[in-house]
Amino acid sequence: MADKRAQTSLLMPWFWPVIVGTLIRITFVLATATPPIERRFVADPYVYLKMATWSIRGHWFSGFYGQPSNYLSIGYPFFIAVLRYASLNSLSSWQSAMILNILASIFLMIGVSLLAARIAELIGWQHEKISLVAVAAGWVMAVYPDAVVATGLVMSELLAATFLVWSLVLASKMVSLEQHRIHHWLGAALVAGLYVFIRPSGLLVPILIAFAIFLKRRSIGLTLRYIVVSLLPMIPIFINNLRVGAGLGITSATWPNICDGATNSRGELTRRAVCRAPQVDGVNIPRAEMWDVRIAQKQALHDIHHHFLFWVSRMPVRLFRSLWSGGWATLTSVHWGQNIFWSRKVLFAYHASMTAFVVLLILVAVGVWCFIRSRHFPLWMFLTVFIGTLSGVIITFGQARFGWPLTAVIFIPFASIGIVYIQDPALWLRDASCSSSKVS
Repeated sequence: MADKRAQTSLLMPWFWPVIVGTLIRITFVLATATPPIERRFVADPYVYLKMATWSIRGHWFSGFYGQPSNYLSIGYPFFIAVLRYASLNSLSSWQSAMILNILASIFLMIGVSLLAARIAELIGWQHEKISLVAVAAGWVMAVYPDAVVATGLVMSELLAATFLVWSLVLASKMVSLEQHRIHHWLGAALVAGLYVFIRPSGLLVPILIAFAIFLKRRSIGLTLRYIVVSLLPMIPIFINNLRVGAGLGITSATWPNICDGATNSRGELTRRAVCRAPQVDGVNIPRAEMWDVRIAQKQALHDIHHHFLFWVSRMPVRLFRSLWSGGWATLTSVHWGQNIFWSRKVLFAYHASMTAFVVLLILVAVGVWCFIRSRHFPLWMFLTVFIGTLSGVIITFGQARFGWPLTAVIFIPFASIGIVYIQDPALWLRDASCSSSKVS
């Protein structure tokens, strides 16, 4: 009975952060969010809404004109369309996207709190400290500027981070149980597969989780079942790739992205005319996507062959541009076709996000130091998120939004460890160990 009460109380710390965080996001969306507009180029937010609208008309997993497409994420507009369909078409695609983002934010706050609590358990902290860590993680995510601004942004990052954190929460529970039931591994595998369905560049995430499961459980059968089930949500991606004829690469954006970033000295995105079919945008023109991909592949291989050392030397630059994720939501809102322009309020949001990110990094350093002292570092979680979400960056280009999963799923839980460590004199004034032997 005592254990049951302890488990119940462990789930409750995220309650008030989630309530406050949800109210902040609803207020932000109602006060500032506006539908994306079509600019000189058709950016991702505008295309996502068009894809969702085509889905409602029966053209599921389709592109800008309802044609087969595998360039942008087909998972994010799919969920927008499902929500709109559930409303009996009473909501617009944009309204459905805003509601979807708020729902994703709620589950993201809860998931980050539970993951932070799980990480605190690895240190060996007792129940009181674990609850404080869960509370700290919930509050950080509730008020984190980028997480709030992203709620009004029609992009896949917020929903993808939600599925990623829950895939780790469920997987960590599965590997820690001596006996597991079918819903443990089935739920963990499906959530990991849905993450890739929304964010195809994270294909390595379920593979790395499966490898961690095998190392910890030593069960080939369990590992294979996890892999097979995690592949199921990805089937539409693979089918669309065949329909488009894009060839090698999980999406048809693979080669254009490599081509665009191959020769950029700053490691950023630069749309190059030689990487596109002449006078058309293969992303949005019916039956031109395969043509685009083949041109980009040929040019990318040419560039890498003739500038291989330069391409390799820019890999750390691309990685840094993605790891420094402060202000990513504001930058994406301004640069990717949202109806938001630089102003005093937007600049304030950007600088607040950058400041919050710097403070977060300091707290992360404290949390990591605590883990090093306890000698229970969750290496498999860190490598899964780091490699699984950023492996594609080093060969293409870097953007701040690419580092958001690492910030949400790893940095914030580690920062919550740092917050609890700093505020407890028993842990740092007397230079006490982070392990359970010195923490009550």
